[in-house]
Amino acid sequence: MSNVKEIIKDLDNLRETRGSKYVKDTFEDTVLKSKNPYLSYYFINTLEVNYIEKHIENIINSKDNKLIYDTILSSNVDLQSRDKLIQIIVDSKNANYCYLIAYNVYKGRNYDIDLEQVVLEAKNPELCYKYALNIEGANFNAHQKIVAESGNAKWCYKFARDIKKANVKALEQVVFNSNNLEYITLFALEVKGSDVKALATKVLQSKDPYWNYLFASQVPSADILKHGSVVIESLDAKYNFVFARDIKGADIIRHENAVVESKNIEYIYRFALDVKEANVVELRNALLENASKDDLDIIFKDEEFNEKYQNSIIKNKILSLSK
Repeated sequence: MSNVKEIIKDLDNLRETRGSKYVKDTFEDTVLKSKNPYLSYYFINTLEVNYIEKHIENIINSKDNKLIYDTILSSNVDLQSRDKLIQIIVDSKNANYCYLIAYNVYKGRNYDIDLEQVVLEAKNPELCYKYALNIEGANFNAHQKIVAESGNAKWCYKFARDIKKANVKALEQVVFNSNNLEYITLFALEVKGSDVKALATKVLQSKDPYWNYLFASQVPSADILKHGSVVIESLDAKYNFVFARDIKGADIIRHENAVVESKNIEYIYRFALDVKEANVVELRNALLENASKDDLDIIFKDEEFNEKYQNSIIKNKILSLSK
């Protein structure tokens, strides 16, 4: 019975029949003699054991934190053995399992300060965020300090958004200094008490048409014209089009001019179709000036385009040019 798979198969059969005490004892003796920690774990979760301490020692000797943690969660492990296993995890300084023990074993209550201390010593901003968020009685100031010092924009934003006692200004400064436009925008949009104007300056300074469009379209107090000017200056046809289409208060004429100047046939065409305030004549002329015969063939076959311009001279001009 030295083969692990065979022993597990036999244990499965024994579990189904429940077997005699003699057979159980024989199996347990075999498992203990093998000194295989995984068999000890399997035996604990399969049958009633006579020598729990010896099985626990087998598992501890494995130095496998996952196996030790899984054993802690077993309903068949007594409190004394559980506490011994927890101390092994603490001594190993494994911050992830210390957090999981606080969350899953102590049910979110900060009973064991050693667990929190291991998490703090790891200086992992994600674990500090999770500990402060999910563990009752956590030292949130200590966790916030580590999150801020990490310089990680993602976890600073999440800490400020989700934890009521968070120092929003301190965390906002880290996000501001990170130049991470994604979390700068999210901070302005979702964190109560954020300085939207200050965060907007980073987005404006970036000259990035995508983030300026997104900031203007998502953040209610954004300065539409300032962000729109950045998009216009970029001459990016796509974001000038969507800015004019999606954002109330956009300078339609300037965005239209930028699209025309880009000479991008697709967005000249789409601007005429989808932006209500568009100057159709100007866009028609730009389309005819810049489109190739192949471009015009594609456009002319588009039903939406034809319907929009069914009473316009552009239809006849496109037809004549595409022959």
